[in-house]
Amino acid sequence: MNKALFAGLTALTVASGCALVGTSSSELKNAYKAFELKTIAANPEAVTLHSNCVYFSANNFKLNKSGSILRITPDDKLERIVNLPTHKDGSRVSPLGLAWGPDGHLYVCDNQFSDTSWGKSCLWRIEFDKDVPKQALIVAKGFNHINGIAVKGNEIFVTETVFKRQGDTTLGAVYKFTVAELAGIKPPLTVKMDPSDAHCLLTITTQAKKGYPFSANGLTFDQQGDLYVCSFGDGVLWKATLDATGKVLECKPFVDAKKTAGLITLDGAHFDETDQMIWVADLLGNAIGKICPKTGKVTLVAKAPIPNDGPNSALDTPADVIRRGNKLYVVNYNLGFGAHVATDDQSIAVIHLDPPAIK
Repeated sequence: MNKALFAGLTALTVASGCALVGTSSSELKNAYKAFELKTIAANPEAVTLHSNCVYFSANNFKLNKSGSILRITPDDKLERIVNLPTHKDGSRVSPLGLAWGPDGHLYVCDNQFSDTSWGKSCLWRIEFDKDVPKQALIVAKGFNHINGIAVKGNEIFVTETVFKRQGDTTLGAVYKFTVAELAGIKPPLTVKMDPSDAHCLLTITTQAKKGYPFSANGLTFDQQGDLYVCSFGDGVLWKATLDATGKVLECKPFVDAKKTAGLITLDGAHFDETDQMIWVADLLGNAIGKICPKTGKVTLVAKAPIPNDGPNSALDTPADVIRRGNKLYVVNYNLGFGAHVATDDQSIAVIHLDPPAIK
């Protein structure tokens, strides 16, 4: 057992229809600061659901240490689950997207961020035994900016945010792996930043003329099996239709959320089976939206000022959002992008949906 991973599952202190863009601000949903991370963790970035718990990654840049994985239990208790190790060269593990595989293990994207660290990002598998983390293994490497992750059947899909840059255009990509080829203890698979790589499923283009040269970010599948990919820098949601074998039949822009609803960026995304919608987080716009996969209609759900710092700032660079019951759980990255200022305030927000929230 890797003792560095086991965090004791200690319970920590917990603080206690949609509006279309163009409607009055009073019709938007209110976000509430529900969880104060303080020194427990910092810079929460992505969320996923498992056994009715909300799991989220924390980069811990503010704390200058490797990232961690935490969860919010069904009764809204906050627990730290995994303290991630450092790399062999001493660099910190920087977790972004995370998702549970059908093998019962947690897969985590480790994004090394810097433009000077091309090829150093990787995919980890955190192995669990009866809800207890046992060991962490790198199962795929060679990424520039690995970011989002989704699981469909026995396959794992991850986004590469900076596949290539060409002037004002940034290319992003989606890579696909089977759980079987990642299984076991062995040297990790090495991917190439090239469309010819056997694991490269598709690429998208992002027009980023205003300083946000980042492409494929969050991704999610709808109930029909169509894949949606967030283009961060220009606020466009892409849609890919796959055949029964997983081959891409078509991949094209689905909706421009910036033009239709004023969302600046698209970061995290999660399909909601309850109302058949895709929830999206707008990190730079301090907003939460939802997109109908049938019509492409974009609805602004919650919005905060830019920047939005201070003790009452419930939405502060939201990086991801997911629904549990009648609540949306929002992770606030708070790392200081664009007009946003990094502060000591580290928190998770909750947005109550109609009807009244169910715990």
